[in-house]
Amino acid sequence: MRLSAAALALVAAASSSSCYRAPVPESPAANHAPAAAAALADPLAFLPVDSELVGVVEVRQIRSSPLWQRVEPKLLAGAQATLDDVRRTCGIDPLASVRRVSFGIRLLDSTTPSAVLVVKGPNRDQVMACAARQAAARPAQLRVDRGYLVASDTTGRSHMVATFADATTFVMLFSPTPTPAALDAAMRAGVPLRESATFQGLLASVQISDPLWFVVNGNSKFLERGLLGIQPRAMMGSINVSSGLVVAGRARLDNPDHATQLANMLQPQLGAISGFVEEIAITADQADLVLRLRMTPEQVDTLVGMAGLAGP
Repeated sequence: MRLSAAALALVAAASSSSCYRAPVPESPAANHAPAAAAALADPLAFLPVDSELVGVVEVRQIRSSPLWQRVEPKLLAGAQATLDDVRRTCGIDPLASVRRVSFGIRLLDSTTPSAVLVVKGPNRDQVMACAARQAAARPAQLRVDRGYLVASDTTGRSHMVATFADATTFVMLFSPTPTPAALDAAMRAGVPLRESATFQGLLASVQISDPLWFVVNGNSKFLERGLLGIQPRAMMGSINVSSGLVVAGRARLDNPDHATQLANMLQPQLGAISGFVEEIAITADQADLVLRLRMTPEQVDTLVGMAGLAGP
């Protein structure tokens, strides 16, 4: 999913907390999508029921962790030009107000995947004013139309439509042919993933209290690559960085025998890693292949240094 400079700037602007204020018409979606109001507090709000990859990132929790503060300068280096551009255009800190980012992505193996991103925290009036400035600077790539923001690639073809579901919930639709009507439909659907028994069954195995978690369902062609010749029916996991690093992952296989077979094959290969971590284990839990990794803050610090991710 490739983003134009205008779209990247818009995403960065949605993270802002103190941009130039200007009167901005309320998004029409905030008025005509009654299902949205009840869904707004749900981290899965508006994500398509046919999403192949669903994830939630509690941004404020992660950014407050010692690990993130150590690696942030290096991880954001590639986006620095865009962030600086937003600072110059709007005089803001682009990452200051984001609380949570949720996403549902389909067609993962396609060159043009589709996705819905929901950003909680940004102020609607501030973002819309900043977007208006970006649109004035790049009219061929970004326009503001009746409360919708439409971003185009360098050929002029739209690839992103965005609007606010309420004063602090920014919803973006990426697809080969995005339209305001399609975005409205996603918001009117409320939280369709809560109605999916299959998804809820997978979610039950995920530590959703962790600040980052994900689910890849069995319909994704991404899973056809398999694990040592065995194709998972789903994958899910979570990451906690509040103290050191804890990673929990599961690959759901077609039967318990395959899970046990893979666990017995992979566990002996972990010896070389065990000296760098507090705990690492691959086990079987019925039909699930289960990964558990835990590192102390000191071990994480060593790993960050070895990987060259430490900031100045």
